[in-house]
Amino acid sequence: MTPDLTKIIIVVAFLAVLLLARQIILTKSGVFKDKLGVGTKHLVLIDSYKLERSTQLSLFEIAGQRVVVLQGKGGQAGLLQLSDGANDVSTLALEGGHHD
Repeated sequence: MTPDLTKIIIVVAFLAVLLLARQIILTKSGVFKDKLGVGTKHLVLIDSYKLERSTQLSLFEIAGQRVVVLQGKGGQAGLLQLSDGANDVSTLALEGGHHD
């Protein structure tokens, strides 16, 4: 029984097309990410500082806005959105925190 030459050519051509498609996707991945909107990070940790053993202060940038997160004991967290204006500060307390 001899292998059919046309079947071998079809398999090799199919593999070549798959390798070519893979190479195109790898070289154009930046363009695809930009079009799909997955190339940009919307949440970036800028810095983190441990205040006490169970309290941590973190500075994040979320969608272009700076946010300070204070994480306390028992999973409590407080958020403070920073802004350029001195009077424009919004606060939000989560999970049992106090909202003033």
